[in-house]
Amino acid sequence: MDIKSKINSYKDDIINDIAELVKIRSVKGEACEGMPFGKECAHALNKALEIAGRMGFETVNLDNYAGYAQMGEGEDIIGILCHVDVVPEGGGWTHEPYCLSEENGVLYARGVVDDKGPLIAALYAMKIAREIKGEVFKKRIRLVIGADEESGFGCVKYYKSKEGGFSMGFSPDADFPLIFGEKGHYDTDISAPLAINAGRRVIQRIQAGTARNAAADFCEAVICGETKTAEAIDKFLSYLSAYEIDGNAEILNDGVSFKMAGKAAHASTPELGKNAACHMIKFLGEIVHDSPFVNTFNKLIGTDTSGEKIGAAACDEYGSLTLNVGMVKTDKQGTATATLDIRYPVSIDFAPYAEIISEKIKGAGAEEKFVSHSLPLLVDPESELVKNLMEAYCEVTKDTKAKPIVIGGGTYARAFENVVAFGPEFADDDNRIHDSDENIRLDRLWTAIEIYVNAILKLAKL
Repeated sequence: MDIKSKINSYKDDIINDIAELVKIRSVKGEACEGMPFGKECAHALNKALEIAGRMGFETVNLDNYAGYAQMGEGEDIIGILCHVDVVPEGGGWTHEPYCLSEENGVLYARGVVDDKGPLIAALYAMKIAREIKGEVFKKRIRLVIGADEESGFGCVKYYKSKEGGFSMGFSPDADFPLIFGEKGHYDTDISAPLAINAGRRVIQRIQAGTARNAAADFCEAVICGETKTAEAIDKFLSYLSAYEIDGNAEILNDGVSFKMAGKAAHASTPELGKNAACHMIKFLGEIVHDSPFVNTFNKLIGTDTSGEKIGAAACDEYGSLTLNVGMVKTDKQGTATATLDIRYPVSIDFAPYAEIISEKIKGAGAEEKFVSHSLPLLVDPESELVKNLMEAYCEVTKDTKAKPIVIGGGTYARAFENVVAFGPEFADDDNRIHDSDENIRLDRLWTAIEIYVNAILKLAKL
């Protein structure tokens, strides 16, 4: 039986197993005993291991940080790196985010393509490769399951401390044909007071977004002590109309609440979204002129996604720097904080840019809090790993013009040596990663599984 026939025989099982995983709302939660990333992430990790165990794979749970399912024997390990945690669902869904649904040959749910669907696809690819080979692999094929990919990679850091690395591997958590480079990733926060004093017009709070690595798709700002409420609302409605943004204003007992609904996008492509936080703060700058946070934000960031305003614009042959504002929060002391997610080109040294950013924030009278810095990934496109994975892709798709690419997203590949990102998204699809109605076409899913089977069989021979 060939690969396609094997996939056809498992289609119902594949869909049912994806449904089992996506119904778990595995957004990172508060750590509790034995569950470092919260109960739901641990639940999803154990469900994935349960599914793998039913398929006859050896499974190991590494203290609910991560786990793995494997087959084969020998010293060499081929890693396949997936994750079960997801970003929050946000708004704007036309399908239930945590109940797998199919419409016109397309599956919808949070995690269906990032990364629970690909995890199940990889498990079945392992199963089919084992059945086709008909004998024990002389290398271990290990599918690693992380539970903290979206929020800091704490899962794979723990995995590495316990298990080490791989001979080679790939992460089905990005795009086809293959990702041999990932931009550097610099996370920092910028904070300043919302108001200098209790004057005539005071911004009480700004709240926006649910994740650092997605453009904020909603924002609310509350202004108190406003004596010209009607005028402010008129300006707000005019702003919404001018920028084609949904929103509304509500008069409160002591002020007014403004709400905007933008368009989410992955932090690696913020220009594809419409950031509600950035637009809200830009609007607030038109009606409130003495807010340190608003003035600093609009001076250094505004609605710019290139990093130019903050002095960090950069590009190389593989792409340009991007800047994303994921969340804005206000604390009890009236200090607002915006999260900045910067993805920078693979060939540049970011240290000078980081210094410029810090100097500009400090010079504007605001405070910066560094969060994290992940260096770029760049794997030799002429390596045996890349060449064999590209062959696996081209043989299945008959795409002879495909070339490996560089992306702004960050995958587990950057945490290990000799690992690249490999599918499952195709260039002409809109899978709405980190957005409402996340989806994957069924025909694309079956093709991805076929590619992964082919890839496993090729890498096992190296």
